[in-house]
Amino acid sequence: MRNTSSTTSTGFRRPPGPRQRVLHYLGRYVHRTALTDKSLMACDDKAVSFASRDRRDQQRKRMTLPAQEFVRRFLQHVPA
Repeated sequence: MRNTSSTTSTGFRRPPGPRQRVLHYLGRYVHRTALTDKSLMACDDKAVSFASRDRRDQQRKRMTLPAQEFVRRFLQHVPA
């Protein structure tokens, strides 16, 4: 018998099939990460700029990363 439930045995919702729905699904979890939408300052195909707090002096600073590196770091906060 096939499991037709929308949740897994661990209680997590399964992501929907089509790609655009997957992006919408992941978007709901952005507020649970260390990066808020208010922190994003600029974004294009090559780089992403955002505000972050420097742990050494507790000052807010602008950081710009190549887009690929930004996505790599961001995905470290997405639960597996």
